[in-house]
Amino acid sequence: GGVAGNVNGCTWTDNVPMTPSRTGKDWASLYMDGTGDYVSLPSNTIGQMLAGQSGITISSWARMPTPGGTVRLVDLVNNGTAAGRLELQSTGTSFVGTFRGLDGEAAEAHSVTVPFAQNVWSLYTMQADFAGDKVRLYRNGLQFYDAAATFDSSALSWNATNTAALGAAVGGASVNLLGNLGEVRIDGVLTKSQIRDLYFGREAVTPLIRYSHLEGVGTTITNSGSIAGAIGTLQANTAWSLEAPW
Repeated sequence: GGVAGNVNGCTWTDNVPMTPSRTGKDWASLYMDGTGDYVSLPSNTIGQMLAGQSGITISSWARMPTPGGTVRLVDLVNNGTAAGRLELQSTGTSFVGTFRGLDGEAAEAHSVTVPFAQNVWSLYTMQADFAGDKVRLYRNGLQFYDAAATFDSSALSWNATNTAALGAAVGGASVNLLGNLGEVRIDGVLTKSQIRDLYFGREAVTPLIRYSHLEGVGTTITNSGSIAGAIGTLQANTAWSLEAPW
């Protein structure tokens, strides 16, 4: 069954980049060129997000053309320094969730090695369970890592003097993503089945923060989570793209 067609004067090819745009709306992801591109988030985002939470789950769809080098998908920094930080990053062959608490608490970098899928969308998830003293790492809804961590009480007291970014370190000067960033969401502590459902597009809870491909225009990307505001700004040459994980 089916009707065959002829290809005339054309050549099949892979990995054709979509032309980025700055118009937004009906685009499917953000494209970052690896040099200075990122999305800045307002300074009150973290304080609102962590208030009253027993933990946090950070998820980000990303598509990278080549392995090697570290890229930061989500970077949350307290007090304007690396003293307090939650970050989700990928090195191509592995992905890393890092928690740095306050008041001199030692940095804890938790990583797991997984096969690098070139030019393939993946959903990277880090969970910092403050109450359970655990860090968990998932890719595409599957748990690859579950280990003990140390979270002191000061780590929960993040204030309004903070910064956050998507696709690079805060400020955009390092660990920049070369590739596409899809939906980013930040929740409280999700169950294993709820994290798996995110990969299949099912949502059991409304996230605290969500930056989605359909929620932005120009250099602005809006937040459709339960926390009001938290509007992001596309920096440098960050652009809307047709590439999508959905």
